Amino acid sequence: MSEITQNLVYPWRIFQEAWALFTQQWKKFSVLYLIFGLPVALLKLYSDALPKENILAVVAIFILGIIISSWGSVANLISADKTTNNESWEIGKSILASRVYALKFIVLIVSFYALVLFLTFGCGIVFYAGWMGFFKGHSLGLAAIIVSTLVLVAALVYGAVRWSLSGVVCVLEQSWPLAALRGSNNLIKPHVSAMLKIYLLIIVTVIIYSLPVFIFKIIFNAQAQNATLFVRLANVYDILIQSVFIPFVTLAMVLLYKKLKGMAIS
Repeated sequence: MSEITQNLVYPWRIFQEAWALFTQQWKKFSVLYLIFGLPVALLKLYSDALPKENILAVVAIFILGIIISSWGSVANLISADKTTNNESWEIGKSILASRVYALKFIVLIVSFYALVLFLTFGCGIVFYAGWMGFFKGHSLGLAAIIVSTLVLVAALVYGAVRWSLSGVVCVLEQSWPLAALRGSNNLIKPHVSAMLKIYLLIIVTVIIYSLPVFIFKIIFNAQAQNATLFVRLANVYDILIQSVFIPFVTLAMVLLYKKLKGMAIS
């Protein structure tokens, strides 16, 4: 086990160790990501090109994208687990091994989507009712708008933090969604502040690597004839950055899971 598991939860140290582990096997990790990431990116491009009225095709492509990306996420988690254990791994074997856990992981992801839709729909109804009431002069309209917004934001933040390790728990402990959510919540509950710091580091990283896209968007928007070229360049840039960022974050989450698991046992 890594030396970091013998210390307190230091987000920056976890990121440092994750990066060190990634750089040792970056070629395998990047190739593994691209095996799944490229098909998902192509599906998205195809979906964007479809007529808006072709809803069934868009939904079918979306579901297929979830299946492929989930399979890739499981393969990444298995590879990250072996890497943190100082075990050797092969791309093909990780892909084959991930089939065993893929169903549970897909059910977990679908559960997340369903929960977010349920919360958004429920809070949306209250928000809409409050909005209409507000313009009709009802005093409770503004209160309904504020409460519905706060409830939705609080619920999403709670889930993002407390359940952020549910995917790792699902794969490494071979758990179904409810058990994975409980396991993630129990591990993170005493260390919410550390988890928030990790999310802050991730957000800062995303902002930094997204800056070139925004800069080039400003440049190419001034020239309409280059719009298609910009989209293509942005897609290539995004997939290449993700082939580094996703495996790196996966390693960080696995390290964090093992750190918190070790502390919970001790």
